[in-house]
Amino acid sequence: QCGYVFGYCQVQSQWNHFSDFNNTLCKGDFYEMVGQYGFCSEEGGEFKTPAKVKQIQALSIATTVILSVAFVLALQAPIVGGKLAYAAAFFSIIAAATSCAAFSVATSYDYYKTFHSPGGYLPFVYTGTGCPTDTCIFLSDRLYMYWGPAFWSMVTVFIISFLASLSLFAGANALDEDDGHYGGGPAFNEPPFDPLDDQIKLA
Repeated sequence: QCGYVFGYCQVQSQWNHFSDFNNTLCKGDFYEMVGQYGFCSEEGGEFKTPAKVKQIQALSIATTVILSVAFVLALQAPIVGGKLAYAAAFFSIIAAATSCAAFSVATSYDYYKTFHSPGGYLPFVYTGTGCPTDTCIFLSDRLYMYWGPAFWSMVTVFIISFLASLSLFAGANALDEDDGHYGGGPAFNEPPFDPLDDQIKLA
């Protein structure tokens, strides 16, 4: 469907932001096929970015920031000590939680569910001849799609963050026991043990 009339048109491959769409999605069949899933204030109303999409975006950004902090803390933990390792583990587990929340919101979004069964519709932008406005919106044919790389990358982030938090907690315990680098070894500012010293004293 192209613009305000039923028909077919050809468009180039495109990557659209939500700001590229307009109130066309809130009218008639456009509303029934796409707009009703949070894209419109009401039928015939104003176009808006769905709340579920905003939540996914916010959780994804939060995950990235939190993981970056955890990464920096984990790098410094062997030098500073166990408390910093605990902090890195804490941030890592929070990142696991936010990434889990992100893909959970995606799986619960009704619009995304339509692409599993019986199939959903994707909106596209058309600016060619015959468009009654500067930007026309048309819908794809009914599509059946699987989860893509963005979804599975968030699942992967959850798994890695969770496992990293467990490793960091274990490393923090080792630092507390050793007062130095991860694992066994001499504490900071202490010379390594030399068994020859005891032999000399005994002699």
